[in-house]
Amino acid sequence: MEIVTKNISLPFEYTAFDRASNLFVAMKVYDVSNGLPGTLVQTIAMVHVINGTYVGFYTPTSTGKTYFVNKMVYTDNTYLTASSNYSPGSESFYVSNVDSVGQAT
Repeated sequence: MEIVTKNISLPFEYTAFDRASNLFVAMKVYDVSNGLPGTLVQTIAMVHVINGTYVGFYTPTSTGKTYFVNKMVYTDNTYLTASSNYSPGSESFYVSNVDSVGQAT
């Protein structure tokens, strides 16, 4: 798990196996501070940058929270049905109690 500061935009990457640039890739951010499965905070479309690598950004604004980011390829741009052709990726992070310039609050 990564520890990060609030109000700083975090990049999350996902690489598709076939390097296609026309896939529906998104990350879903969940607040898991109180345990799984957690509350969906935001769904963010990921942008193709190069060779099947997609990037999305999430800016945490609350301190003392733990988040889980699930990155997947979906069958369309509603991001409701995961494609069975791709494995999901995930990351977890904890938002520490410091501001965007690194000072304690």
